[in-house]
Amino acid sequence: NETKYVREEELPHLEQKYLEFGELVANGWINVVDVDDTSDKLKEFIELLGDRDDTGAVLIDYIQLVRPGGDTRYNTRQEELKRVCIELKEAAVSTGLPVILGAQFNRTVSSPYDMEPTRIGEAGDIERIANLILGLYNNTYPPNDEKVKERLEEDGKHKPHTMYLEILKNRDGVSGSWDTLPYNGNTGRIG
Repeated sequence: NETKYVREEELPHLEQKYLEFGELVANGWINVVDVDDTSDKLKEFIELLGDRDDTGAVLIDYIQLVRPGGDTRYNTRQEELKRVCIELKEAAVSTGLPVILGAQFNRTVSSPYDMEPTRIGEAGDIERIANLILGLYNNTYPPNDEKVKERLEEDGKHKPHTMYLEILKNRDGVSGSWDTLPYNGNTGRIG
């Protein structure tokens, strides 16, 4: 693994963003809750949030680490994640709150051309249950295949220091739209 350092000229920007985030948390605009709970407990928590007027969305990072609750035994991790997804979708539907999940693609995704909803790691059911799936690809790391890299560059999908985004699934609209946005891996900021 490559160690990344923040350049000195980026420090004031990072410090400012850290202060801004701290203000959002202190003022209650953003609530960060670090929990290690099962999906049934998360569902209860989301349903409690649904009764409040000050909640706009619930973000969970990342879905592949969430375990189902209860005593039911599952044969595969895919079955477990299906149960997790169903419970979280039920909470989203009953509360009207968007539940936004972070997930990783499986190892077959080595370029933006490989991003497909069915290649989300361990969970075809995430794809089946989700309403909207956005694929993100960090263009900091070009594909190993030189022909793929050239094709991406010709199509405008690979530019250094960018994040490639594509709508992979959209039940309420069009899929396939894409763009590249400025991305700084040191700060994690997508422009």
